[in-house]
Amino acid sequence: MSYGNIERIMGITEGFHFLGYRIRQSVGTSGKTIVKVHIPAKAIKSFQVKMRTILNPRTASESVNAKILAMNALTQGWCEYYRCTNSPSVWFKKLSNELYWRMAHWLGRKYGLNMPEVMRRFEKDNTFRTTTQTLRRPDQYKAKRFIARTWHNPYTEPEKVQQEKTRIK
Repeated sequence: MSYGNIERIMGITEGFHFLGYRIRQSVGTSGKTIVKVHIPAKAIKSFQVKMRTILNPRTASESVNAKILAMNALTQGWCEYYRCTNSPSVWFKKLSNELYWRMAHWLGRKYGLNMPEVMRRFEKDNTFRTTTQTLRRPDQYKAKRFIARTWHNPYTEPEKVQQEKTRIK
């Protein structure tokens, strides 16, 4: 019997990729075996490539507000998607540092300024601002804890259905 390209079935301890996440089983801090969800290296590289594309030196003719809006959209989408993983703040901090310095160098190229002048002109509260836009950094997004809740099938547990009906009345 042939199953196409499936060579072998991997165990959860080896891990697998699903919907852009890296899922694997490992030992948690309490010593119990738990399932961990991580940001895969491919997703981090993809974010970095998109960030470098947006802040490419050849795009210095575009407006600062347009750059900040584009980076905010990319950062928000990526960080919101991966904020429910295990320890996302580690990667958010690393990517935030890279974004900060890439934006600083892009501003320096655009206006022909050195770094101290860029910081005096655009940097406020550890990010870059114009009069109308503020650059959102990945480390401003906080991790969300995923809490799995027990779900009861109403067709197999009639007493739960009855409890729900009395609660609704």
